[in-house]
Amino acid sequence: MNFEERIMAAFRRETPDRTPWMPRLEHWYNVNKVLGTHAPEHQGLGLIQVYAELNAAARVYAFADSVYGMPGVASPITTRCSNVETDVREEGSFVYTTVKTPIGELQSKERRTEHGFSQYYVDYPVKSPEDLKTLEYILENTAVEFNLAAFHALEKRVGGQGMLWWCFLRTPIQRCFINYLGFEKTIIFLRRYPAEMEHIIRVMEETDNPHYELVRRSPFKVVNLGENIDSRLTSPKLFERYHLPYYQRRCEELHRDGKYVTCHVDGYAAPLLSLLRETGLDGVEALTPKPVGDFTIEEMKNALGDMVLVDGIPFYHFLPHVPLDEFKRVTRKVIRLFGPRLVLGISDEMPPGGDVNRLRLVNRIIDQEKPRAEPKRI
Repeated sequence: MNFEERIMAAFRRETPDRTPWMPRLEHWYNVNKVLGTHAPEHQGLGLIQVYAELNAAARVYAFADSVYGMPGVASPITTRCSNVETDVREEGSFVYTTVKTPIGELQSKERRTEHGFSQYYVDYPVKSPEDLKTLEYILENTAVEFNLAAFHALEKRVGGQGMLWWCFLRTPIQRCFINYLGFEKTIIFLRRYPAEMEHIIRVMEETDNPHYELVRRSPFKVVNLGENIDSRLTSPKLFERYHLPYYQRRCEELHRDGKYVTCHVDGYAAPLLSLLRETGLDGVEALTPKPVGDFTIEEMKNALGDMVLVDGIPFYHFLPHVPLDEFKRVTRKVIRLFGPRLVLGISDEMPPGGDVNRLRLVNRIIDQEKPRAEPKRI
């Protein structure tokens, strides 16, 4: 089997000839490239070439208007907003964005992290109930397009060294937490302005529909909802109210067109584990067990049952100070408990200071662990 065949076997409830190994290396690659600290054999290589040298599959995430970790590479998904003017300026490590519409404007401030490959909000765009109306205008005037030629160009760039996955919109409540209001203001607004918040959430659900229509007709086989869920923010009560119905609806739609759906849960998640099988999702990405998260590998297995686990090895175990025997033990346990419903990777990503030799060691462990026909039950 090739990389894609092994990955799809996990989703199709088949048994691959070998556990698929699909770590996310983009941030590790980009930071070490800037610092000049890549291993000699990786000096001068592009990202996909590094994946090839490591005998690993690239999980190439196409976002709207960008490809994760690949600056300057055209995404097959593009958006455009009519009657809206966007002004972006940078001052040092800060990025100031102003979005002007006929009914108002939104202003935000973000800070780039040390090496410039990620950024976070210092000041969110929605600050008042009036701003929700401006956000509604922007959402209703945003069109999304899919470019098949760009898809094939990106696929050719990957060259069989992995797969293209569509990294999709977050659920409306997660976008409020992460993109629009921030967590604290979202909770305050839900209490103070419930009608306005329920309205904007409905607007987000409806304006999501064109995105889903496009992906259903696209060549993408796997769709990931890039949620970044952490139960310290997303409580079980919030999850049941805002996440479950959305997942169930969208999974039913996408399954009718033969798509497989995962979501990204990369924080503490113990209180939410029992709810994951109710979502309709085919798998869960980036669930991170102890010592990074708040649950064991066994608890993760009991919760997911025969759902697909994407990733599974905590990023912590790739740090050079962690005993090698512990790294091997954890990697073997993940493979034995979850295979063949497993797309093995790093929960969440390879850290910039991670040991490149451990990436190679995973392949040797995979070769020693033959896939079972059915996942082990515990």
